[in-house]
Amino acid sequence: MSIVQDILREEEKRLKILLDKYYIELKGYPKGSLSRKKRGNSFYVYLVYRNGKRVIFQYIGKDDSDPVKEILQRIKKRKELENKIKKVESDLKEVKRGLRGNK
Repeated sequence: MSIVQDILREEEKRLKILLDKYYIELKGYPKGSLSRKKRGNSFYVYLVYRNGKRVIFQYIGKDDSDPVKEILQRIKKRKELENKIKKVESDLKEVKRGLRGNK
């Protein structure tokens, strides 16, 4: 049984390191989502996020501009990273459950 416990401990350590790496990487991506608003005949895009209780609307640019496309890609990558974090947290929970069962 000690071999299984050793493997589970190594996996737990690996998952914790990976989780820390993902959280550090997550800080580099914008939080919030995009909102399109029509002003006159044009659409403008804003990044919307919370700062405490306040909702912040940060102007990005016109609908088809390069900054909007760039931030859309960064938000998409952030969501992918958040899904990876959920998966790693789930795996870590299973590993911890396995370690508790082997004691």
